[in-house]
Amino acid sequence: MGEEKAWENVLNALFCQTAKLRPVRHDDAQLPPYLRSRYSVYRYRVPQGVLVAIQDRQWSGMETPDELLGIAARFQAQFELPVVLLVGELTSTLRNRYVGRGVPFASLNGVAFVPGYFMQLARLRPGLPLHREKVNAHGQLMFLRHLLHGDVSGESLRRVAELLHCHPIQISRGKDSLAAHALCSFSGRTRNASFSLPEPSADLWLRARDVLDSPVARILYLNRTPAHAPLAGESALSRSSLLSPPALPCYAMGREDAARIPAARILPDAYGAAASVQVWRYDPALLMQRGDTCVDPLSLYLSLMDEADDRILQELQTLPMPWTPKH
Repeated sequence: MGEEKAWENVLNALFCQTAKLRPVRHDDAQLPPYLRSRYSVYRYRVPQGVLVAIQDRQWSGMETPDELLGIAARFQAQFELPVVLLVGELTSTLRNRYVGRGVPFASLNGVAFVPGYFMQLARLRPGLPLHREKVNAHGQLMFLRHLLHGDVSGESLRRVAELLHCHPIQISRGKDSLAAHALCSFSGRTRNASFSLPEPSADLWLRARDVLDSPVARILYLNRTPAHAPLAGESALSRSSLLSPPALPCYAMGREDAARIPAARILPDAYGAAASVQVWRYDPALLMQRGDTCVDPLSLYLSLMDEADDRILQELQTLPMPWTPKH
């Protein structure tokens, strides 16, 4: 009973609710003897419906992700409900292996991956607010490149690294971050692994938008307008909306380009500045079309989505997107 209560507390903390973890009797489950002797089965109600929680009493951490997927599929076919496997405390390496292969799990140290969710808690207690980690910078770059150009899905991680001028390890971590939010799947190992994403669409953008972050890491003020940098922020938005351009033009560049700006050109604040520069977590040029003078519309949206100005928020809703029909 104590272990059952511990799992109930874990799940309630993860889903920010107070619900009962209800055991399913073996007779009701109609399980074969070899499954009865090893697994405890529970039903757990979540806002989206009911999960079947499966506890492997012999779990050791040595099981392969494919073995766990087979177990989940066996119980999902039996109950015709989504399944989550209850496992012990996970190392970050084991957690990433499970997430990467799409194993639905919840662990005693407060990490869970179920379809469409990734949750990690610093402390477990009922009512703890749900925190959904954002996709990391390289994962976001890969995802937006897919939506805008459609040339990364199905490619090897090595090829994507070459395309986006990144180190393969950065791309691998980006892939892990996307997989943690159920935004991609992948197969193979190390740098030659390939990954796939759903077809680019407005629905995919809307589904992912809450876990994508502003590309802006910091803002610089310069005494001269930067050469060859694309317009960003309100300056870019004014080009495709009814907004007037801001008095201080705004541009964007990646960290490497920003690091090459002479210190003498950087001002402490906007007073006397000729331009502001958003320093992005990735190179904006990697998402732009040839000949563009403004940053891409998806990153532009993400950079302005937390603005307090209602006019900006209203214009963002009419921003032309890659899937917007051309007139």
